[in-house]
Amino acid sequence: MTATRTATVEFSGARPATETITWGQRAIWTAIERISPNEAYFNFVKTLPLADTDVDTVLAAIGRVIGRHEALHTRIVVVAGEPVQEVAACGELTVDVIEAGDADVSELAAETGDRYAEIAFDYAHDWPLRIAVLTHEGAPAMLVSCFCHMATDFGGSMLVLADIEALVAGRELEPNTATQPVDLARYQGSPAGRRVAKAAARYWENAYERIPASMFDREIEEPEEHRFHRAFLMSRGLAKASELVGERLGTGSSAVLNAAFAVTIGAITQHDTCALLTITKNRFLPQTRDMVSTLALEGLLVVGLADLSDFDEAVRATWRAGMAAYRYAQYDELDRDRIVAAASERRGELIHPFCCLNDLRDDMATGIPYADTPLAELAPQSQIQWAPPLDMVDCRFCLHIADTPFGTAVRVTCDSAYVPRRYVLAFLKSVDSLVISAADGPVPLADLPEPLALVNN
Repeated sequence: MTATRTATVEFSGARPATETITWGQRAIWTAIERISPNEAYFNFVKTLPLADTDVDTVLAAIGRVIGRHEALHTRIVVVAGEPVQEVAACGELTVDVIEAGDADVSELAAETGDRYAEIAFDYAHDWPLRIAVLTHEGAPAMLVSCFCHMATDFGGSMLVLADIEALVAGRELEPNTATQPVDLARYQGSPAGRRVAKAAARYWENAYERIPASMFDREIEEPEEHRFHRAFLMSRGLAKASELVGERLGTGSSAVLNAAFAVTIGAITQHDTCALLTITKNRFLPQTRDMVSTLALEGLLVVGLADLSDFDEAVRATWRAGMAAYRYAQYDELDRDRIVAAASERRGELIHPFCCLNDLRDDMATGIPYADTPLAELAPQSQIQWAPPLDMVDCRFCLHIADTPFGTAVRVTCDSAYVPRRYVLAFLKSVDSLVISAADGPVPLADLPEPLALVNN
């Protein structure tokens, strides 16, 4: 039987401050407003194994790390209709300390994370994270953290856990020289920041003149009762093949997967240009690389498909398009809103890809997975499973990629009216088959079967 008590963690920071929100925070705020009251969708959970320590040490580490990163002791308040970030000089966080007893610690961590994640944060009153320390026979075994996306993105959350891990292990942290969110907001409002925003706006304006109005631009069936269905592809063959192709072409695996997505979406929708809104980490510069904040923004990846002869060409074209998308993925959401409105008015319909991608894989991973296992043995192990549906998502076709012990996981969340289940299955099967086939060399695109033909195979 589990038992829970609470502990109070005190923290203090260097300064109180008030400032407008950053571009990354505004993008999340806008998305939150669109799906309210379902904004808990944006909460995310991270876990950290603990060993050879005690509860007091873990709690002390949590307090130091919260104080170290201003994003973790910042609340978002609305002033005259606009969100504003308020950094507190000090405060307290209530941490759950849960004794696992005879329960499995990993299962208890998953249950705790799910419980935390399903509750929306009160941005004006809550601290932007929830933490539990799971113990076994009184000794810390696992830390469970649920982050508010207004405070940080996945990259920032990993820095938080790394800091806690270091302190628990007795290692002292280097001085924190990363930009803090308040300072970033001030830079973005400066003349130099506005020049960056204007360059990005020109890129988006040009792109919005040539992309389809939407990648999925018509309703095909009556929507299901729970409108947004979800499916997972789990594939070891895809994990290995994407690395092999990326190594052969010198592009990395992300360009390979993105090319497969673009080619397959184009085949399903019959568009000769694919536009993907791809989450870009925006951690390229030294001052933001170690920053705990929401830096990730949507980049616009535009791939012309009409003149591509084989998949190798598609990968190279996607790699080039990705470089442009990443370069101009730092922008003011208000500028993009203006661009979308102007392009939509000129073209007489809403211009929005409604097709997005978030690659959550580990940037630091090296080496080809399952290197000693022949690809022919891995390919038949691919599995597709359906997950519980959702009632509200602000997209029609949403992709997530993650590393798992079972291979590359591609999760698709789709509006069932625009992307019926047979389209979802066709997409996942086609991507898996295409990348695995390309491991042996160029695959002519003209030779590929229609994706929908794969559904019953």
